Amino acid sequence: MDVKANDRLMQDLGLQATPSTLYKDGEGNVKMVQGLPNPQALQRMMGPKP
Repeated sequence: MDVKANDRLMQDLGLQATPSTLYKDGEGNVKMVQGLPNPQALQRMMGPKP
């Protein structure tokens, strides 16, 4: 995928930052975090370590 296509995809999805992370919370709702999440937010997003 070239840069222009990637930019178009990000615009179409309403994403304004890299990285942008989509995940489901504990209730199954899709959430989005734009930009680099802090370590605490990343752990909430990805769940506890195995």
